Amino acid sequence: SHQINGEQPAMPDAAAKQALATLGARYKNKSNVMYALQVEPHDVSWSQLRPVYEDMVDAIRSAAAPSSPIVMVSGTSWGRNISGAIADPVRRPNIVYKSHQYNSRAEFQRYFLDAHDAGLPVFIGEFGEAYGSSITMTMDDVNELLRVARERNIGWAAWIFDYKGPPVLLSDRNFTPTQPYGETIRQEMSTTPALPR
Repeated sequence: SHQINGEQPAMPDAAAKQALATLGARYKNKSNVMYALQVEPHDVSWSQLRPVYEDMVDAIRSAAAPSSPIVMVSGTSWGRNISGAIADPVRRPNIVYKSHQYNSRAEFQRYFLDAHDAGLPVFIGEFGEAYGSSITMTMDDVNELLRVARERNIGWAAWIFDYKGPPVLLSDRNFTPTQPYGETIRQEMSTTPALPR
């Protein structure tokens, strides 16, 4: 549902639902495929998103039947805040709540840790250090996020494995890590043990 001019839509639309259903049909026999709904919803409430998400999950699962793939759903506020799911979760199985963290560690608890503490499956779908952009996350925040994720067994994905961004993990086409952000992520990936199966 990414518009032609590159702007993020506020919430998923019918075209996104159809595209994901098409993918569900294509990969219906692949147990290692999961789906993500709407990258960064914004200017909408959780109560508006949840029923749309349920409709999209139903479309994917109908197309992917008999499998029931994992579906990741983002929170509000550009995907950062998944706290709405604590009291009003997506009423479907195999849902993971995905949060994008580009903010200070002072906001981690309310944006995603409360949901984790409430027993919801949580994944940090994006995060990254500010590079002169509107992102407020510092390297201290990045390090704290990595520590919290490690201690609580929360999976994560750093943004972005590229040298164009920001924030970027690479400084050039030769895969040289940026300093200190890219190098910190490289170190974390090389020293963190795999999660238990």
